Amino acid sequence: MSQIFPKEILENTIEVHLFKHKIRTQIIYSVVLISFIGALIALPFIYLDVYTTSKGIIKPKTERVNIISLYSGKVIGNFLKENKYVKRGDTLLIIDNKIVKQKIQLLRKKIEETQNYI
Repeated sequence: MSQIFPKEILENTIEVHLFKHKIRTQIIYSVVLISFIGALIALPFIYLDVYTTSKGIIKPKTERVNIISLYSGKVIGNFLKENKYVKRGDTLLIIDNKIVKQKIQLLRKKIEETQNYI
């Protein structure tokens, strides 16, 4: 009996390919699919407790008071403490303003130089 298709063509068909690779890949696909579906089904039943802790007091913005200094420099001393009442005239910070003094001297020298050029 003669064959309609040659042997080379028959070996490269989809039927032969599925027959060779069907069992192993079908098992892997089934395991992955079942585990994925199981994870999706288990999501509503999984509960996690999330705790966050922080020190401090939560206050609204209306109660917040910003302290702004007229001078800039490096802070040397700090007399601020939590829940300490502050009166007018109390020393809160000691600021070293050597850099500001040096900038003022430099600007004065530049002013003198420009006046001499004029």
